Amino acid sequence: MRWTPGMLQRLCISRWLSLLHHVLGVHRWEQNGLEHTCHQPSLSDDEQERKRWLALDSPAFNALRTIVTNKNLLNDMKQMTLFKHTGTLEAFHSVMLKYVPKRLHFGYDSMRARTQLAVLDHNKNVGRQQATTKDGELRWKYPYSRQSGDWVSKPIYEKTTQSFRKDLMERVLEMRDDPTIVYTERYKTPHGRRLLQNIAPVQRPEKSLLVARRSSRFGSHRTKPY
Repeated sequence: MRWTPGMLQRLCISRWLSLLHHVLGVHRWEQNGLEHTCHQPSLSDDEQERKRWLALDSPAFNALRTIVTNKNLLNDMKQMTLFKHTGTLEAFHSVMLKYVPKRLHFGYDSMRARTQLAVLDHNKNVGRQQATTKDGELRWKYPYSRQSGDWVSKPIYEKTTQSFRKDLMERVLEMRDDPTIVYTERYKTPHGRRLLQNIAPVQRPEKSLLVARRSSRFGSHRTKPY
């Protein structure tokens, strides 16, 4: 069976609302004609008795139910059904730092060209498979995670390739040697490019009008500088 977005949304909401049953010590219940159970291991009678479950009519449970069944929260959770990790985006940002380090300033043309190289690099190496040993076993690394406070396993991926650079240079040389391509326009330096001074969508009013607006907002009292 293939899960549709609607089915995943209903499953996500159903599991979230099941929290209200679990905190009461109810691990098997019926809803919409279907029987549901908690996914944690079954508790023995002694363990079930020793747990401090919430009471159905207690203020604590009423407060929790108000939070869990909040309509805005439930609508937000529907959008999380197709949640994707940002690991690939973070990997691209790491590649960007190789071509466009933050400690250096670049002109517009250089910035665009370097960003395009970062995109080519990322697209060439994204989706690499997990590396294997000579015996065909998957390779792993075992770092200590400060976030979880425990040792974890992470896959070791195949090495990146920079073959796109050679392909790019070959294409540039082929175009340069192509007699059908005529270069009539000389390269313009970045200093000749006119960039917007700001991102405002409207033109700035006269200075006197802006000062008058400020005076009307703060009244006749003079404002002190910070």
